[in-house]
Amino acid sequence: MTLAVRVVKFTTGERFVHLIETETLLPHFESTTYNLAMLRGRRLATNSIAQALRAIKIFLLLCYMRGISLSTRMQKGFLFQAGELDELLRLCRKPMVDIESMVLASRLGAGASSPKRLKLFPSSKSEAEVSTNWIVNRIIYIRDYIDWLANTQCGRFTPQHEHYQSLTEQRDSAYKKLTESMPVSKGRNVVNQRIGLDEEQQAVLWRVIDPAYPRNVWVGHHCRVRNELMIRMFTKLGIRRGELAGISVRDIDFRTRTVLIRRRADDKADPRIDQPNAKTRDRILPLSDNFLQRIHRYVIGERKSQAKAHTHPFLFVANGGRPLGLRAVNKVFEVLVERCDEFEELFPHLLRHTFNDNLSTNMDANNTPEAEEQKVRSEMNGWSPTSSSAARYTKRTTQRRANKASLELQESQPVKPINDE
Repeated sequence: MTLAVRVVKFTTGERFVHLIETETLLPHFESTTYNLAMLRGRRLATNSIAQALRAIKIFLLLCYMRGISLSTRMQKGFLFQAGELDELLRLCRKPMVDIESMVLASRLGAGASSPKRLKLFPSSKSEAEVSTNWIVNRIIYIRDYIDWLANTQCGRFTPQHEHYQSLTEQRDSAYKKLTESMPVSKGRNVVNQRIGLDEEQQAVLWRVIDPAYPRNVWVGHHCRVRNELMIRMFTKLGIRRGELAGISVRDIDFRTRTVLIRRRADDKADPRIDQPNAKTRDRILPLSDNFLQRIHRYVIGERKSQAKAHTHPFLFVANGGRPLGLRAVNKVFEVLVERCDEFEELFPHLLRHTFNDNLSTNMDANNTPEAEEQKVRSEMNGWSPTSSSAARYTKRTTQRRANKASLELQESQPVKPINDE
C-alpha cells in the first residue's frame, strides 16, 4: 500500500485535499469521510488539512505493515494489541521518508514473511527525528482519527450489544494513552536556536544576488532581477513565503507607497493547485522609494516580457510567465546555497528572523520603549497585539542584550586586582 496527499481545485476556486491510494488513484475511503465530516467542517486551512492527512497516513501505513484491519477488529469489539500503540508512537517521531522506506522494505519482504512478522524497527534504523511540535501534532491528528473511527463503529451498536462496552473502553484507553504519550518540550535546548543573518552575512548576500555580480548563480536576466527583488522583500519586509508568492500587482499601491499582504483562501484567479497564502493577519506595509523603483522596473520590464504573465495578476512569475509556486521559491534558495560557498544554509524563513533582528537594532537605536516595540513588531509581522510569537524571532537581540547586561553587572562589582606572580 502506498498513499499520497493530493490537492484538487474546483471550478469555484476551492482546494480539496484528500488522501489517495497511488495504485488505484482512488481516494482512501475512511480518511476522506473523516475529512469531509470533521476537518472541512471546522473550516481548517488547506495546509492544516494536508498536515492532518499526512499524520493519518502514518497510522494507515503502520496498519499495512502490521496487517491490521481496524474495521474488522472494531466489529469484534477491540482496537489494538499490546505494543501496537507504542510502535505507532515511535513512527510518529520519524521523518516520512524513513517511514516510507520501512513500507518498501515490508513489501519487498512480503514474499518471505507476513507483514506481522516483519521487524518494524531494525537495529540499523535511522536515528533522525522530527521536531517535538511535529510529533505532538501527528499524535493529536491520529488520536482524533482513531477516536472518530471507534465512535462511528460504536454508533452502529446498541448499548446492549455484546461488543459495545469493550469497544468504548478500548477507545477511551487508546485516547488516554496517546494523549499522555505526547512529548513535552522543556525549552532547554536554546543554544542552537535559529537566528537571522548578521550584518556581515547580509552584506555578502546583497553582493552575491546583485544581477550584475560576475558569479551570480542564476541563469537569465529575468531570474536574476526577480530573485534579487524577492530576497530583498523577504529581508526588508519580514513576510513569509506564502505571503510573497501571493502578492498581486494590484496589491502594490504606488501612490501611497504600500503593499497589501492579504489572505486569499481558495482564490479562483489563482491557477496554482498548491495555492500560496498568508498565514498571519492581513496588513499594509510601507515601501521605500528604492523598493518602489525596483518593483516598477520588474513589472514593466522583466515580468511584462514573459508571455503568460498577462493571464494572471500575481507579481512574481516563473520563466514563461506562470505564477511562481512555493517549490520554485524554495528552489531559488537551494540553488544559491548549493553554488555559493558563502552560505551553509539559507531559506525564506531565515530572512524573516533577519528582518526581526534588524528591526530590534533599529528600535534600540531609537530608544523605543519595550511596549511600543512589541506593538510595532506585532503589526509588521501580522500577529495579534497580544501574541507571544516575537520571542521566537528575537533570539539574537535577546542574546545581545543579555550579554550587555551581564558585562555591565560584572564591571559594576568591586574586584580585587590580579597580581602577576
